[in-house]
Amino acid sequence: MRIYPDTSFLVSLYLQDDNTDRAVLATTRNPPPFLITALHRAEFANAVSLRVFRWEISRRAARLAKAQFRQDASVGRFELLSLPSSLYAEAESLSSRRTPRLGARTLDVLHVASARLLDAEAFLTFDKRQARLARAEGLKTP
Repeated sequence: MRIYPDTSFLVSLYLQDDNTDRAVLATTRNPPPFLITALHRAEFANAVSLRVFRWEISRRAARLAKAQFRQDASVGRFELLSLPSSLYAEAESLSSRRTPRLGARTLDVLHVASARLLDAEAFLTFDKRQARLARAEGLKTP
C-alpha cells in the first residue's frame, strides 16, 4: 500500500510526544517505505527546530532526530518523490472544494494534494481536520 504520512506524524516518530506510541503502532500496521517529498524534509527540519526554540528539546536532541531521519531515508524507510508541477493547481482546486466545509489549512491542503498526485492510498496523520480532508479526497486514514 502506498502510504503518505503528514509531517507531524513523522515528527512523532522521531521525537517523544503525546502521539509517539500511536505513531510507532501505526508503522507496525502500515510498514514503510512511506512516500515523502521535499516538503516533508523542509517541514520536518523546521518542526524539530521549532521545538528547540520552544525549549521542548535540546539542540543535541534536534541534531539526533534530524540525523536519524536522514539515516532512515538513506536506508529506504522513505521513498523520496518529486512534487508534480500541478501541485499548486491541485491544491487550489481541493481548497475551493473542501475548505469552505472543512476549514483546512494551507499545509494540510498541500499535503493531501501531494498524496493524491503521488497516488497514495493511505494518509497517516493525528490531525482530525486533516484526516477529514484526506478521507473526503478518497484516502484511507488508518
